[in-house]
Amino acid sequence: MAKLRLGVIGAGSWTVSSHLPNLERWRDDVEFTIVNRRTPELLEKIKNTFGFRMATTNWEDVIAERCDIVIVGSPVGYHHVQTKAALEAGAQVLCEKPFTIDPADSWDLVEAVRRTGKDVIVAYGWNYRPMVVQAHELMHDDGGIGEIEQLTIHMASATRELLSETGSYPDADPELVFALMSAPLDAKVELHDAISVRYTNGAIGTLGGGSCYRGAANNRHQVYLRAIGSKGQLMVDLERNVLWRYRSPSDDVNVPLDQEAGLYDCRGPVDAVVLAGLGRPYSNNSPAELGARTVEILDAAYRSAKGGRIERVATQALKTG
Repeated sequence: MAKLRLGVIGAGSWTVSSHLPNLERWRDDVEFTIVNRRTPELLEKIKNTFGFRMATTNWEDVIAERCDIVIVGSPVGYHHVQTKAALEAGAQVLCEKPFTIDPADSWDLVEAVRRTGKDVIVAYGWNYRPMVVQAHELMHDDGGIGEIEQLTIHMASATRELLSETGSYPDADPELVFALMSAPLDAKVELHDAISVRYTNGAIGTLGGGSCYRGAANNRHQVYLRAIGSKGQLMVDLERNVLWRYRSPSDDVNVPLDQEAGLYDCRGPVDAVVLAGLGRPYSNNSPAELGARTVEILDAAYRSAKGGRIERVATQALKTG
């Protein structure tokens, strides 16, 4: 069987430090065909380091090669047009996060997935970690915790110094959003977010984002989720390696985990896009629809923070069945 032909659009720092090393594990199945970046000097270095056959400063050259799998790692403003072009050229696509800026663009990509029969895998690495896969099963399998009533999600990463210099979702759709954002240290982007969400089924949620200090807790990401449903509750804490579901005194599950269970890596999305290209079974734990739902909330949150009022989610969700 011929090797899959790999194309890379926008070989930025995360693509070079994470996606390409993870793809090297698939050398027996993947040919590093063509790589794109706008800066010629770094582009040539990446080409030689990873053994690409071709390199180009024009991303459309990657599309013209009609590769089997394409990595879109360019700035977010280009994700929509480049991901759509790759799908229409017949590729399975791994798209870096954030998915898009405009929710309408995200839902357009969901439609493109359905129309082309190809897949988009968003680079949400945690969704493929065994601990998070187990959490999803506890939340949904055998009735899970029922219909979500309240949801709390918090994430803080060691990006305070960097930024000052310069998600599982409920079955219901987000409807209303109110957000506060803070940019201390004269940062050009917000360092901290506090977002409240109401869903169409009446559920409410809070999303918190922070930029913590480098060196704190060995730079481990602070990520946790707490959900209360009609049948029970769930807690997932990736910083402290805690996974717990409670439904009754006789159904109280505390999953034993090792100390590395909550560590981040982005191997899972890479493996999924390769398996998709090979036509083998795979699980897309971060589909285009999840990316679109995330963008919807972020779009409303930025509008809310700017205007100081509750904003309605501009949903473009496609109805099926």
